[in-house]
Amino acid sequence: MSTEYLSLFMDLIVLAALGGTIYYARRLSNSLGNFRKTRNEMKTLIAELSKNINEAQGAIEGLKATSNIAANNLDDVLHDSRRMSEELKLINESSDNIANRLEGLISQTSRAQNFDIDDADEEFFVEPQAANEDDGPVDPPSFFIQDREFEEETDDDGFISEAEKELLAALKTNTKRGRG
Repeated sequence: MSTEYLSLFMDLIVLAALGGTIYYARRLSNSLGNFRKTRNEMKTLIAELSKNINEAQGAIEGLKATSNIAANNLDDVLHDSRRMSEELKLINESSDNIANRLEGLISQTSRAQNFDIDDADEEFFVEPQAANEDDGPVDPPSFFIQDREFEEETDDDGFISEAEKELLAALKTNTKRGRG
């Protein structure tokens, strides 16, 4: 009897082990099925991720190209602005030189004639017009360039540049308007 019970007990143990094996085999089969389903989804996800990475690389390359173009354009603008700045400096120096020559001519003329501003004829001064009757008179400018004999002066040899000649013509025109 003891061998029969032992045989039965051993059969029950084998049966329990077989049941456990079947349970774990079924669970493994379900997990593999889920993995296969998830693997297809994972392939799709990886493909999308790869596509997005490629698009991002393309966008970065486009951004680099655009930034290089913008940098080149900015360099061109800076170069042009530096060139224009130098040109403006030259123009400013030239205008300072012309102003200094005009001041020299005025002082030479004033010394030659012993010209005193208090003795000047009133006709050389143009009275400023009031912008509005309520505003009252406008203060005259603080700087006047006057040459009593500039209308009689017809010899342009004393002028070096075209700008000086044009300034003389403008002064003559302005004085004629002020007198007339």
